[in-house]
Amino acid sequence: MASDAAIETRDAPAGRVGEGQGLGRVGEGSLATGKRSRPSESEGEDADRAREPSDGERERALAIKFSDGSERIVGTFATRLHTDIRTIILSIRRGLRKKGRPIALSAERTAAVDAALRAGSTFESIDGLRIALERWTQEALDPSANGINQYYSAERTVHYSQHNARAQQTLSTRVWELQAARADSPADLVLDLGCGSGLSSRAFEELGAQRVIGCDLSLAMLAHARAERAALDVVQVDVSKALPFREATFASALSVSTVQHLLNPADGVSGEARLQTMFREMARVLRPARALPACFSVQFHVNDAADALRVRDAARGVGVGCELVVDQPHQSDSRRWFLAAVPAAAHASAAQQGRRPRPCALYWDLSDGCATCPLELHATLGAASLLGAEHAAWCTQEHLREAHRWVRVLRRARRVDARAAGNAEPTTRRGEVSSLHAAHASVADALMSAHGVDIDLSTLKLHAAAVLELMHNGRAAGQL
Repeated sequence: MASDAAIETRDAPAGRVGEGQGLGRVGEGSLATGKRSRPSESEGEDADRAREPSDGERERALAIKFSDGSERIVGTFATRLHTDIRTIILSIRRGLRKKGRPIALSAERTAAVDAALRAGSTFESIDGLRIALERWTQEALDPSANGINQYYSAERTVHYSQHNARAQQTLSTRVWELQAARADSPADLVLDLGCGSGLSSRAFEELGAQRVIGCDLSLAMLAHARAERAALDVVQVDVSKALPFREATFASALSVSTVQHLLNPADGVSGEARLQTMFREMARVLRPARALPACFSVQFHVNDAADALRVRDAARGVGVGCELVVDQPHQSDSRRWFLAAVPAAAHASAAQQGRRPRPCALYWDLSDGCATCPLELHATLGAASLLGAEHAAWCTQEHLREAHRWVRVLRRARRVDARAAGNAEPTTRRGEVSSLHAAHASVADALMSAHGVDIDLSTLKLHAAAVLELMHNGRAAGQL
């Protein structure tokens, strides 16, 4: 499936600037030539050279090109400012997507960009550009079949496959681990929804799937998948519509980096309706899970918990029991959302055995307790869980490292408060505790009460089971 609209900035010939493309308040002469007009010959050569702008002062239009081929002109600016304006655009883009490290220019350079936008565009300020960029990005998204096939040319498909091979392998492994309906016979079929160029389908086969059928809307992607692996069965399908398969055909249904595209409306159908159709169809074509408590798992990219909850609620709205799962929650660049099926019967059985997923303090601030961590889902699924030992150990270490960070932040805050109570000058670290969620502070307080103020990471590792129990249950420090 197509990713969010990519943005490419470039210098645009001034002659291409047109009405309604975001350009305003520029001199008439600069539009035609891209530079200021020269003085008359009567003023002399010295005056001519003095008035001609340097390379850095020449004005050229700056354009934003979107992944669907559309283009917007930001404005006309001195070329020396183009790099900083591009940096601001990239920073805004990362902020909108909540991905990538933040970028910051110095106050002086930021002010220069803001002034340039006021003078050479219609945006009035950087904030105005941010609003326009968000609107343009949404307008460039076209989730229809025509939009997807226009976006994914053969060249772009090859680039996508080369660029995403490693990431798709990792994500596919996580998706496989979070579903418990292992295809256990040669006749079992696994459905790969939004298979793209076949990277995820190949990974599922390597992980144990006997036979995979891939579905995608992009013909170029499907052609590439078949070219890379002739034995792979692929079908052009819009996963937000009825699937061309009989009931109870597949043992498992999996999806990597596709579901987020269904959040957007298409062809007059709302995002919620498209999501519900996908989950309803997924449930229809899956075989009953027998004794296994899960038969599907999907991974998706969203900006915040609100969109993740939209995905979960759409599934539950059509009777699909499931849990939201978050991987690498405190690293925005690496954070991934998953939805794993846990039917109501399995929920009830797990609850009777004390294995129902519990809220985790590590994820609380992301979703107010609505997200389940992989360790809790692993415990709930029991013997049916496919979570690898290596990733389970990594998740445990992440819990312990974050708990140790919470302890350090709370310890510094208390020392600052103690100095402030003694009329000492507060340090600049006082504001750091504001970033510590109440659930995190509660865990840190319990750990410090049980093991002393100077508790270190090695001590937490010695008591790993008790620390995890505290983070997942919030019980008193006496449990440690």
